[in-house]
Amino acid sequence: VVTVTNGVDTYTVKSIGQYAFCRSDITSLKVEEGVETIVNEAFLSCYSLTSVSLPSSLRTIGVSSFFNCYQLAEIVIPEGVTKIGNQASYAAGLQKVELPSTLTEIENWAFMYCDKLTKVISHVQNPFSIDKSVFAASSFTDEATQNTVYNKSSATLYVPIGTLSSYQTLEGWTIFSDIQEGEPKETTIDRITYSYAEGGTTAKVIAGDYSDFEDVTIPGSIVVNGVNYTVKEIGSSAFRDCRSITSLTVGEGVEIIGDRAFYNCSVLTSIQLPKSLRKIGQWAFYNCYQRPELNLPEGLEEIGANAFYWTNSEKVVLPSTLKSIGEKAFYHLNKS
Repeated sequence: VVTVTNGVDTYTVKSIGQYAFCRSDITSLKVEEGVETIVNEAFLSCYSLTSVSLPSSLRTIGVSSFFNCYQLAEIVIPEGVTKIGNQASYAAGLQKVELPSTLTEIENWAFMYCDKLTKVISHVQNPFSIDKSVFAASSFTDEATQNTVYNKSSATLYVPIGTLSSYQTLEGWTIFSDIQEGEPKETTIDRITYSYAEGGTTAKVIAGDYSDFEDVTIPGSIVVNGVNYTVKEIGSSAFRDCRSITSLTVGEGVEIIGDRAFYNCSVLTSIQLPKSLRKIGQWAFYNCYQRPELNLPEGLEEIGANAFYWTNSEKVVLPSTLKSIGEKAFYHLNKS
């Protein structure tokens, strides 16, 4: 418990006030037991903040509390917290977020534009509705309708066993392309790291050994401890800036290639994609294809914005199944 005194009376610190540490140079934060509220903008734009430890006494995280803390990679919201305010961690550098079972409200845009986010672990047994903006990767205005459209998060949402159907029927949570039941696990096979939920059936590529990869094969399934998992997705930035890759083969079963998955793999000369593929994310193959012809498989439905931006292909073959092509998807197609 944190206390302060004026020499006569002693006071218990219950809250951290508005703008208390706004734009400060702190690198690490530990909030002691007794504090119940982090007030609006308390740690807004603390650009050097890399670690946060929050107490079990905490109940509310206010509006924009950790807004734009872009070096903060992980935050565990402790048991006891019931509310997370608007834009609480908007545009933060978060890769992992853990939500407590006590949570009853997350306000709009709380974790929006957290473009490094790969894993959200929810302990909420009875999920509540949230706005689509809460975990959205980004947004844009539809020119025809003038409505705001929110792009799906490439992170995986892990939920308590027995709650999958509940999360899948609440619109705000369906901003996640991948929702799995059970605690998240990781395994590395042939220098590729996968995440999966123990008790689940699917896996996701989250990273590869970048040192000297030349020929990369993503299998359609993996076996862990005798259990088979279908590889459904190559995650966001999984092989980003891997400049040694020359050949890529993606196995049948993979449905999604995430945002920036092969961003700037600049010597990639061969790509084989499966008929199971449904989506290629934003910037997925930016500046990384050195073949005169690009054949995209039947079954593909969506190509994200800038997916093949600055790609050296003289010919592109699009499938009949394609439903949408994002802005500048093939911009600067032929660099030569």
